Amino acid sequence: MSAKQQVRVFLSSTFVDMQKERDYLVKKIFPSIKAECRRRGVDFVALDLRWGINEETARSGKVVEICMDEIVRSRPFFIGLIGGRYGWIPQEGDEAITEKLLIKYPWIKDCVKDGLSITEMEMQFGVLNNPEPINAYFFQKDEIAIPGKFREKRGSEHAQKLSRLKSAVKEAADAGKCTLGSYSTMKALG
Repeated sequence: MSAKQQVRVFLSSTFVDMQKERDYLVKKIFPSIKAECRRRGVDFVALDLRWGINEETARSGKVVEICMDEIVRSRPFFIGLIGGRYGWIPQEGDEAITEKLLIKYPWIKDCVKDGLSITEMEMQFGVLNNPEPINAYFFQKDEIAIPGKFREKRGSEHAQKLSRLKSAVKEAADAGKCTLGSYSTMKALG
């Protein structure tokens, strides 16, 4: 008897501002994908590691390591959601950046020095800097649909970094490395 095939999809985004999108995908969209996969003899697993994890917990080194490990195990499947927030940027010495993490993923040290958010690190590692072909989909929320409380302050360092990340994803999509779509409603995202 052969083992059942499995499709593992890593879902990456910032926390609070993308919670409704994550909930919608996990509760409304992924069940139908899971059912279709099951019909074809494939197990569909969506890895949404932020369920039940608050920002404080996520700052622990174990969570960052688990995210990177799951990206590896999910390849070649990745979904990135981009809204109006850039995300948490760890600093050198933060408990999230452990010795074990840096031994396993030494490139993270440069990301921390460059001031990248954990979300951008996921997207860079999972797709943008990955030399292998991958089934990656990015969904960018239309500016008009982003509530003010979930927008980076215009001209701020985080806003500039978010703009740079959006440009990098667009360049990757233009080069055929991933697919990029935009949405303004949950239905359009689905």
